[in-house]
Amino acid sequence: MTVARQIALNGQQMEDALLRQSKGQIVNFTDANKPTPEAFGTGPIWIDGVQYWSDGFGYAKFPEKIDRIEEIQSRLYKSKNNELVLNYIVTGDSTREIPTLSSLLGGSHSTQYYIYLLQSFNITDIFDNNRSGMSTAQWTANAFPESYSAAIAQISGTGLNSILEFSLGLNDHPSTLGNIQAVTTVIRTALTNLLTAKPDLTILLVSPPKTDGTIRNDDMRQIYFELAKEFGLPVIDGHSIMQDVHGDAAYYNKNTDVYPNQTLDGTHPGIYGQRRLLNKIVSSIVPDTMRDLVPISTDLSNLSMSAIVEIDKYWSTGNGNDLSGVNWRRLAPISVTPCTELIVSHQGERVDIVCMDGSGLFIEKLNISAAVTQYRPVQLLHNCYEVRINLSHQGATYDALNDVPSVYSVDMTPQLINKGLGFLPQKIL
Repeated sequence: MTVARQIALNGQQMEDALLRQSKGQIVNFTDANKPTPEAFGTGPIWIDGVQYWSDGFGYAKFPEKIDRIEEIQSRLYKSKNNELVLNYIVTGDSTREIPTLSSLLGGSHSTQYYIYLLQSFNITDIFDNNRSGMSTAQWTANAFPESYSAAIAQISGTGLNSILEFSLGLNDHPSTLGNIQAVTTVIRTALTNLLTAKPDLTILLVSPPKTDGTIRNDDMRQIYFELAKEFGLPVIDGHSIMQDVHGDAAYYNKNTDVYPNQTLDGTHPGIYGQRRLLNKIVSSIVPDTMRDLVPISTDLSNLSMSAIVEIDKYWSTGNGNDLSGVNWRRLAPISVTPCTELIVSHQGERVDIVCMDGSGLFIEKLNISAAVTQYRPVQLLHNCYEVRINLSHQGATYDALNDVPSVYSVDMTPQLINKGLGFLPQKIL
C-alpha cells in the first residue's frame, strides 16, 4: 500500500511525506502553516494528511482512490449487472493504434477487439483516443483531434462511468537519451489535469510496449511505476507483455502484409501484437470470478471454411435476407470468429460481404476488393459471427469460369498470440 493510501485511510499526521519526487521530499503541512501556492510552486503537497496539487496559483484536492485494481473490477462488475453504463477510453500513440487491414471499417482493429473482449461486460463504447506520433505534451495541449479535450468530452459527470487507459510518453522521450525528469513531469501534468476535471475517473496506466529504444524502454517503465505509486493508480507493464515477442515480424510489423508474410517493425506491434497486449490487459482487470467471460482462448484460426455455391439465390445487402433471383450465385452462410481477418477468393463480380450477429441479425455490409486476386482480405467486426457472400448476378458467365470459391482465416492461433503469458489471477501494482 502506498504512503498516500496509509494517510488517506488512517488519518496519520506525518512530518515528512512521503513520495519520491524530482523535487525531493514533500512535507506534510497543516492547514494553518501551509505555504502559499506561489511559494510552494508546482507539485504534490500534503495538508493534514490529504494530498493536494499546486499549479503555483492554487491547490486542487486529489480524490481518494479505492486501492489499486479493485475500483476497475467493481465498475466492470456493475456494468456486467447493468448497474451502470460504462465507457472505456484508450489514450496512446501509434504503438496502441492498429488501423484495419482492409481499411473498410470505421475506427481501428484495436477498438473492435476491445469491444470483442469486453462485450460480456456490456461495454461497447470504446473511444479511440490514440494518434500516431503524438506526445503527452501535444495531447494535453489539444494539438490534435485525439486529445485531452476529446477524452474529457467522453466522460460524463465526475467520471464514475468511465475507465481511461493511458499509454502515452514514448514521443516525449528521445530514444537515445535519458530524459526521465522531463517526461515524468508532462505525464504527471496530464494525469493531474484528468483527475482535477474528473475526480471520480478510473485511470489504468499501461506502460508503453517494448520498442527498439533500450534506454527509452527502461525509462518509460520507471516513469510509469513511479507515477502509479504517486497517484495510487493501477499499472500494467506493457513492456514485459511484449518483450518475448519483440523482434518477431509476426507480432511487430508494418501491418501491410498478410500473416505470416509481414515486414518487421521494431516499434509498432501489429494486429497480433496488439491482440496479445489487449488479451493480457483485459484479463488482468476483470474480476477473477468473471475471467472466463473474456474470449481469449477460442481457437478457430487458420481454418478453411466450407464454401458451398447456391444457384439462383442471393443475400440482401440491406438486411441479409434470403432472396431468390435468376442468374444469381452466392455462398451458403459461413460461421466465423469476430475480429478475425478473412481471405475471400472467387471470380465473380460481386464484392459484398454481409455480416450477421450471433442471433442471425444484420449488422453491416462490407466490401472486398473489386480486383480478382488471390488475397482479398476483409476484417470482421467485433460482433460478426456469420458472413453471407454474394458471388455473381451473371450466372451463365460465372458458371463458365469454373470458379472454385474459398474462404479462410489467416489469423495466428491464440496459442501463438499468447505464448509465454499467464492468465491466472494475479496481483498487479
